Amino acid sequence: MVSKRVCSLVIAILFGLVMAGLAVAAGPPTITLKAKMGNVTFNHAAHQKRLKCGQCHHRKGPNGKQVPYKPGQKIEKCSVCHNANSGMPSSLNSVKKVMHKNCRGCHKSMHKTNPKAPTRCFGCHVRKK
Repeated sequence: MVSKRVCSLVIAILFGLVMAGLAVAAGPPTITLKAKMGNVTFNHAAHQKRLKCGQCHHRKGPNGKQVPYKPGQKIEKCSVCHNANSGMPSSLNSVKKVMHKNCRGCHKSMHKTNPKAPTRCFGCHVRKK
């Protein structure tokens, strides 16, 4: 049996590879993240219409604080900062935790105005058949 920590690391690495691919112009129209619970495919283009890039993409600034994305800025792998050795609080020390907090939190807050926004596990995670 594979430990949760190893699974989280694999998810973080895979997500980081996907994020590295986003360094091109506007990024792909959809993004698929590999996950043990089932892959997560989301409509990147639709999210770009609703959100500012900096709401998801950011980097660590010179003072150690988060700096929102600015056009032309290199998009790093999330796992560069969000990892077990980062010294970040436990709620931010893995890509999985950050994605769940940010994405699910945003979906829950907007659910009244957009009831199609998934808020449960299998609204995003699709199990392999």
